[in-house]
Amino acid sequence: MNPTRSSASSWQAVIRWVAIGCVVLAFVFERLGDRTESSPNGFEFSGYAGESSCDRPAMTASIAAQLIAASLTPDEYRALEEKSETRHEYCDGVSIPMTGGTSSHNQIGLNLIRLLDLDPPFTVFALDMRLWLPTYNHGTYPDLMVIEGDPSFSDGRRDEVLNPTLIIEVLSPSTADYDRTKKFSKYCSIPEFREYLLVAQEEPAIDRFWLGEDGDWRWRRTEGLTETCSIATGNLALPLSKIYRSVSF
Repeated sequence: MNPTRSSASSWQAVIRWVAIGCVVLAFVFERLGDRTESSPNGFEFSGYAGESSCDRPAMTASIAAQLIAASLTPDEYRALEEKSETRHEYCDGVSIPMTGGTSSHNQIGLNLIRLLDLDPPFTVFALDMRLWLPTYNHGTYPDLMVIEGDPSFSDGRRDEVLNPTLIIEVLSPSTADYDRTKKFSKYCSIPEFREYLLVAQEEPAIDRFWLGEDGDWRWRRTEGLTETCSIATGNLALPLSKIYRSVSF
């Protein structure tokens, strides 16, 4: 027996059963009405907060079945994703279907694409471009990404990038805390990552995080339709009135 292969299989089994346990715990906490409060400024990495397809899957039969199923290798996941009509996140062996967005989510995304009118060396990717995080063996689909310079593709693929400079997420109530904390922490494993925008759906508000020259992340919140969020990527000014055009609150 190959000891390396046996060890890898053992770890996959452990990961699978831990995932199943997380589903059960999430269901219990949901029933008990337990909720984790985020910090006032939303800028924290420690502790558990938020729901995500990887960290706290929604308790549905289809997702539970996905978790109990045998672990997938990254290549198996990619092969299935090429044929699937539904997008899935990949989290270290587990493939989880992503929920659909609202009309407001879709409209905000389209408005942002129009506003990110960037010339080379910047490239804008949206909606269906997958981001691979090698440190976490994690594949996900940010709402928008901007890459400065040539895109770096994973394993020579054309549907999976590695090096965004700017990532934008349009927040959903069920994943907002996760986007602010654990997902942000994972994104920080990208060497080129410098700027992060979290765009609210239910109010005109944007949280901007950017990496300072001293290596520390900074945060600023912009609120109100009369305000403008300025970003370092491409030196763009993003008026909130245009980001939220045709969006009802």
